Amino acid sequence: MRFTIKTILFTSILLFTGFVVYGQNGDTRKLEEQRKKILEQIANNTHLITNTKKTAASLLNKITLNREQVKLRQQVLAVLNSEIRAISAEQKKTESEIKMLEGELKEKRGQYATAIEGVMSRRQNQNNLMFVLSGKSFTESFRRMKYLREYSEWRNQQAEDIKKQQKELVAKKEELDKQKSEKLALLSQRKQEQDNLKKEEADLNKDMGEAKKQEKELTALVKKQQQQAQELSKQIDRIIAEEYARREREAKRIAEEKARLEKAKGTKLTSKDIEKIDGAQTVERNYKLTSSFASNKGKIPMPVAQRATIVGKYGIQPHPTVPTASIRNTAIQIRTENGATAKAVFNGTIFIVRPSRGYNNTIVVSHGDYMTLYSNVKDVYVKEGQEVKAGQNLGKIFSDPDNGATILEFAIKHKSGTLNPEQWLKQ
Repeated sequence: MRFTIKTILFTSILLFTGFVVYGQNGDTRKLEEQRKKILEQIANNTHLITNTKKTAASLLNKITLNREQVKLRQQVLAVLNSEIRAISAEQKKTESEIKMLEGELKEKRGQYATAIEGVMSRRQNQNNLMFVLSGKSFTESFRRMKYLREYSEWRNQQAEDIKKQQKELVAKKEELDKQKSEKLALLSQRKQEQDNLKKEEADLNKDMGEAKKQEKELTALVKKQQQQAQELSKQIDRIIAEEYARREREAKRIAEEKARLEKAKGTKLTSKDIEKIDGAQTVERNYKLTSSFASNKGKIPMPVAQRATIVGKYGIQPHPTVPTASIRNTAIQIRTENGATAKAVFNGTIFIVRPSRGYNNTIVVSHGDYMTLYSNVKDVYVKEGQEVKAGQNLGKIFSDPDNGATILEFAIKHKSGTLNPEQWLKQ
């Protein structure tokens, strides 16, 4: 039997490239899933833009949506470019494998042909039995018989290997054809997305030009919205600060009562003893809720069940119409469909339900030391002190009859500070 160094080397390379291609295929699938998710967001934005009425207030929303649309479209193009690069690499690997398979197949066919010629030549000169019996000793005859058997097995294995590699070669060529088709489809889609991006950039520039004409009116509108947001924030912050102070006093009182009872008893209190202390169970529940909410960062659902897009980001953001100015948001604005409802993102207790100027009603849900705020709710379905479950309807979101926009303002607070809700929402 002959196993050439070339054969072993080829097999090793084939195994290695198999692992590499598997990894690339996995990356390609992930990129495709990422592209699909971004395109879903784009479709959602397109739906919202289409249903936006032409008013001064809606122009701000439309500019925000168009900016997000351009950003998402650029992301799609970046993902498509990565997909094209990945599939090009796969194609190159497949072409290399085909070339190696063809070379190995050619070599094996040559070896097999030589072996068959040898067999035919020996049959013309003498049969196998005579070859075995003509040995000078029993040991030599045995070695000849063993050699013929192994040679026959090797020849049969060569024939099987040739058949197997022929099938592999056909499969690889089919895979290459598929990769070429996929690459052509991706290139076509990239061209389409580039055209879409140009159109959306033109739409954004058109809206920005329109905003420039209405700059005075829009600037006043943004200023009014900011003032209303600050007023609401101050009101809510004051109430929440008072609640946190009350909780701290309560926790201190319970700790002092626990220490007094342990001193009187002369030993540590059991969990049943602690439960008997007034308010202890509430403190324990808040502690567990705080811990549970904190562990779900990046996992909590959107506060609306319907189609939704974030149109206002948290933190310092560029002014929608004045390039040199900026605005500060302590919440995010989520635009959704007419008739949508606000939903609790986590188990908790309704802490506040308050009417607020410019925001209809604000609902605050307590999750221990964390609070979630839902503003611009028209019809409220819950009351203060009520326990709610994650996903439970809190109220119907207000839809502006002037511009058709249905926007929920959503915030997360932890003690005295605000948090970026996007970092907590499940992507």
